Amino acid sequence: MYKVFTYGTLMQGQRNHYLIEECDYLGDAVLDGYGLYESGYNYPGAVMMPGHQVYGEVYEVDQRIKDDLDILEAVGVIYDCKTVTVVMDGHEEKVLFYEYLRDTAGKEFCELSGKWGEGNVSEDEFSYGAVVYRYCDDHPEYLLIEDRNGNISFPKGHQNEGEKEMDCAIRKVFEETGLHIAPDGYFQYKISYPLGNDFSKYVTYYLADFNGQEPFINDGETKRIMILPYRQAYEKLTFDQHRDVLKEANKYLTKGMKVCCMFREEATFDPKNLERVKVYGSTCNGHNLFTWDMGERILLKCRKCGAYVLEQYSEIHMPDSTYVDYFPVRDEVHAEELNEKYDGWSIETDYPYKKIFFTYNYD
Repeated sequence: MYKVFTYGTLMQGQRNHYLIEECDYLGDAVLDGYGLYESGYNYPGAVMMPGHQVYGEVYEVDQRIKDDLDILEAVGVIYDCKTVTVVMDGHEEKVLFYEYLRDTAGKEFCELSGKWGEGNVSEDEFSYGAVVYRYCDDHPEYLLIEDRNGNISFPKGHQNEGEKEMDCAIRKVFEETGLHIAPDGYFQYKISYPLGNDFSKYVTYYLADFNGQEPFINDGETKRIMILPYRQAYEKLTFDQHRDVLKEANKYLTKGMKVCCMFREEATFDPKNLERVKVYGSTCNGHNLFTWDMGERILLKCRKCGAYVLEQYSEIHMPDSTYVDYFPVRDEVHAEELNEKYDGWSIETDYPYKKIFFTYNYD
């Protein structure tokens, strides 16, 4: 039998306690000379730190449970199992303890006066990120990052005070990869996991392409960047919830919205490749910047790739000219929805998809 000092997710009320809930609880204990850092993935790591203390719980476990704990703690990779002396009920006790092996540079130190998860988690947390992709031979490839803990996932991070949700995702992608993105506002996938004390962390992922840009490591937290096709990316991800995110994003790109090739080949775009499907009425008249007549909207289909595009003409009387906007849409139903939702000007400002436009002068 082994006496094991737990200080993180194995304690009572935490998400991994089920592994030892049938074991004998021997009491609370304090480990001197160590401090806790947040790993960044909702579990703490204890490292040697004179003058600090770690609070936890001691359990008696058998060999089978001990082997399970070694696997959970990734002994030799993330943690090391060693013998330490803790103070429990006024006396010293030798116990096994999992010491954090990873670099703590840039990680948040836990200023605690009690157990991890008691008092330090007082509300739900929210983070935002993006599944970032590019097209290669008309198939999406996905950008993954490996953090300093060896976990492979998508760029994401906490929301700053007063920051909009999508702006947070845009900022974090830039901070971690150097990429400037414009997320697809029609794709959102949310995951969550418990933090303790009945609170949870919620992460929302958007979808954005980075065609024409080259990513680079832009902060001290990212160890490696990789760009992989779907199947390889799916297998590389560390956590199942991130695999779910990728699965839905890939389904969305390959079976839902198909972005017309002209949005990736603007320099060679030829309107002759677009076949007329349906004509809608005028979208609005007048605007406070110029005198505008918003002409017909027309639903088009690309002869090259089969994707749908919504075309909108705008006539500007000062100066005399006309320009044409092209917006990607999923299908005829989606085009009908947009036609109802947006007038001629609001689709310019509020529709989240990338658009391209061409200007024609009368003279």
